[in-house]
Amino acid sequence: MTEDRGSNRIPEAWIGRGITVARTNATEAELVSLEDVNAWGVTCGYTEAEVQEPVFIPWSSVSWMRLTVPAEVEDQPEDEE
Repeated sequence: MTEDRGSNRIPEAWIGRGITVARTNATEAELVSLEDVNAWGVTCGYTEAEVQEPVFIPWSSVSWMRLTVPAEVEDQPEDEE
């Protein structure tokens, strides 16, 4: 196995991109940016009122995740400026 193989695998290949993540027992999925992936879970960037903060989600709390599709981003309400 080569060392850089992991960077081409999902979800590591999605780092820096927008994803949709569903947490265990959540009623709705969340649109976030994927910042890091490790053995304990994922770190996602949440934007609230133009401030982005990282949030760690342990694997035990992740039901599923996938790349965000453009229609989902368009459906999001715009922040008031």
